[in-house]
Amino acid sequence: MKRVLAHAHVYVLLAGTVDPQAEIEKLTKELAGVTREVESLERKLGTAGFLERAPASLVDDTRARVGHLAERRQRLERDAERSEPMSVEPLDSGVYRELVRRALAEDLAGGISQPAP
Repeated sequence: MKRVLAHAHVYVLLAGTVDPQAEIEKLTKELAGVTREVESLERKLGTAGFLERAPASLVDDTRARVGHLAERRQRLERDAERSEPMSVEPLDSGVYRELVRRALAEDLAGGISQPAP
């Protein structure tokens, strides 16, 4: 049986676990790859010879791929903008225990909700 606390607070210690700069570099690298692929496919679609000789299904698939990649590029750009380097200071274990104790006390004071299905 599970119980869900009414006003649960979750604290996740990320210091030392996630390297924000590495995540930004990863997004930037992936964005560059997607951009290159979109440009390549758009050049192919802009070639009259490809459009004339390629089967219609291949042309349609290529156009669909460009659309999919364009959406992915937009998501990556948005994620890269949001992923500014964060300054994360290690949380002292005593401070962490106190935060957890307070959160649990608040939840218990507010009562425990119905069991989760």
